[in-house]
Amino acid sequence: MSLFTFHILVSYLRNTSLIVLLVFIALFPLIVSAQNTQLDPKQDVSAIIDAPASNASAGKEAAKYKEVTIENLLNDVVNANRYYSYKGLLTYEANGSLSTLSLDQRIDSEGDFNRVYQTLAFLNGESRRVLREQELNYCVGGSTRWGLWPSVFSQDELQNSYTISFQGQSRVANRGTLVIYFEPKDEFRYGYRFDIDQQTGLILRSAILEGSNIIERTQFVSLDLSRKQQAVEDSSNYDVSWRVPEVEPCHTEQFESAWDVEWLPKGFTSAGNRITAQGEHVLMFTDGLVSVSVFISSSIYKEVPKVTARRGATIAVMSPLAFDTTKTVAVVGEIPTVTARRMAVSVKSK
Repeated sequence: MSLFTFHILVSYLRNTSLIVLLVFIALFPLIVSAQNTQLDPKQDVSAIIDAPASNASAGKEAAKYKEVTIENLLNDVVNANRYYSYKGLLTYEANGSLSTLSLDQRIDSEGDFNRVYQTLAFLNGESRRVLREQELNYCVGGSTRWGLWPSVFSQDELQNSYTISFQGQSRVANRGTLVIYFEPKDEFRYGYRFDIDQQTGLILRSAILEGSNIIERTQFVSLDLSRKQQAVEDSSNYDVSWRVPEVEPCHTEQFESAWDVEWLPKGFTSAGNRITAQGEHVLMFTDGLVSVSVFISSSIYKEVPKVTARRGATIAVMSPLAFDTTKTVAVVGEIPTVTARRMAVSVKSK
């Protein structure tokens, strides 16, 4: 249930209320302590680099590799998410469990802006799917992040928080990839390793690391880029079908919030704020790669329990405000537990 409850859900927190989030936490069991896979983050890359090759082929690959820059590679990732239609099978690993999924993406380029249609279906366990439809227009002074993979990179922001480096070449889903590693500069965020398709710029494998431990990994096992149209599936084939609400890509509410998060890890800045239909205040922050949302709401309980729920790299920390127990604060994002807790206790009213 991991991608259904968190990886997709957290990507669209700007349209999600704390009530909805807590319902998901209640309905789908979360593992508080991840059973991390003990793997060297450079393991598979080293195997490729150390493999024997002829002098001629090695010379060609070295020349091609030198032409690639990190900036160009990140731009390729952004463009690939906006322009490629495909269908693929992928796996998701976290907390010692493995899920198999299919991802169907169609880009409609008719009209003034591109439009994406996505269907993420779970192939084991209860039959369920996530549907997504979104307009993809470029924004003045910013962009929107959507989907399974990061689709917006701000290199200036990223360099404040990560050391970005190439980790060589690899192969995923029988396609050549370039491996890029985001090494965190402090203990308040995770490391990220992406295998990026050399032909398209699509991210074919994503690994989130805590030190040398891979705590979450998503990767394609097959990818079909030849498809043009998406067949309409019968919704009766699924026990659960959830549609992600569309967002306005170029609109971020900016108003003077009554709340403030006094402690943030270095590099995190405000990405906007909003008030939900339920009256919850939502503050959003990003370091250029990771998004974190802070919910402040009135409690319906006399005693608010302290809850820490973790699934893969995503944490949800909920607790009453120390100075006002009638209010509840919840921090949700792909951040370590210590980061979420420090942010939660630093929430103050202005």
